[in-house]
Amino acid sequence: MSHSFGAWKSNEDGTHTRECENCGEKETRNCEYELDYKCADCGHINPEFEPECTYTAETSLAAGELTFILGGKEMGEYIFARSGNNWTIREVDGQYVGFNNNSLRMQSSAFSWTYSNGRFSTSVTTTTTTGGGNSGGIGGFISRIFGGGNNRRTTTTTTTYYLVNAGGEMSVSTSTSGSQCTFKKETVSDFHEFDEDGVCIHCGEQEEAKAEKKSELEELMQPEVEEEKVEEIKEEVSEELKEEIKEEVSEELKEEPKEEPQGGVVTYK
Repeated sequence: MSHSFGAWKSNEDGTHTRECENCGEKETRNCEYELDYKCADCGHINPEFEPECTYTAETSLAAGELTFILGGKEMGEYIFARSGNNWTIREVDGQYVGFNNNSLRMQSSAFSWTYSNGRFSTSVTTTTTTGGGNSGGIGGFISRIFGGGNNRRTTTTTTTYYLVNAGGEMSVSTSTSGSQCTFKKETVSDFHEFDEDGVCIHCGEQEEAKAEKKSELEELMQPEVEEEKVEEIKEEVSEELKEEIKEEVSEELKEEPKEEPQGGVVTYK
């Protein structure tokens, strides 16, 4: 029976391996990188390849380091991690964004936030008891006769606090105002993508050839440069006119007859 090899799989070391589906024999070869960039067989990126374009782009919430934008304001770089259906938010230096006594707290221990509809929140449930009194004595006797028991009532209230941007600072509020979250992440692109003007649509870098041409055009459009050009042209025109006038006068003088007073002989200069 002949071999039936599967797809090449990268070994993350510049080699890739494929395995026979019939006998399990493995075959390993070196990666061959297209344009010194990516292996055509397994897709492994050449570790010596340096990407051309690095930029920050909007992304969805995911585990890892992201730029945190709260209520339209960049709050900085934070590390997000998922814990079940909740998320922890940690500063790069290690402090967690937490909550205690209805206030925002930066703390060393992890705190879980609920993320829903583009907002981080946490809920606080409080239980209050009202009514009551001594169930004994005449009051208690009357209360039991008329079925009132001890008149104690228990009320449970749940309050949701949202992580918000309050005057440019991170805070918490029971209002959703300033609570909308967006995220950005540093993104690496293998190559620039230039628009018709020669500007990369991701990082804004200009295509070299078009950038040079643009620079030349901008230089020519500067007022001082135009004035210099005008003065040069004026000087050139002035010199040309002087020469033309000299030549015309010279020709006219040559053709103009001059009468001699003696002998009646007419000569030309």
